[in-house]
Amino acid sequence: MNLKRKAMNQVICPKCDAVLNPENKVILSARKNDGKWGLILLSSQLGNYSVINHECFQIAEGESVKFYCPACHVSLSDYAPKNQLVGLEIIEENNQKHTILISAVAGEKCTYKIVDGEIKSYGKDATKYRFDYQNLVDLV
Repeated sequence: MNLKRKAMNQVICPKCDAVLNPENKVILSARKNDGKWGLILLSSQLGNYSVINHECFQIAEGESVKFYCPACHVSLSDYAPKNQLVGLEIIEENNQKHTILISAVAGEKCTYKIVDGEIKSYGKDATKYRFDYQNLVDLV
């Protein structure tokens, strides 16, 4: 039996193009400052900041985490203009590809989507960073 699934956006690694959201969660590999590793599931909906992680891999509010592609293991901070951000790509249902930047700081609610040089921001902490189109400048 072939069930037709509703098309959805694909969140992909900017290096290897691996699809990181097999359903409605983005799966990322994460390393805390103490060296512990774990997997994090984030909502694939922009502006939704729900996080799922194992109880033994707790992240303190305000703690910066390093995120990696679970397929090719590249540091996703290498694809963002600031270490506090993570760079991903999204392919929308209309096959348009855009850059997505999300915060790597636990509890910080800011996401940016870059579309044709225009920055769309989401989340209550989105004003923490500002863009000059090519560079992201930390205001803190």
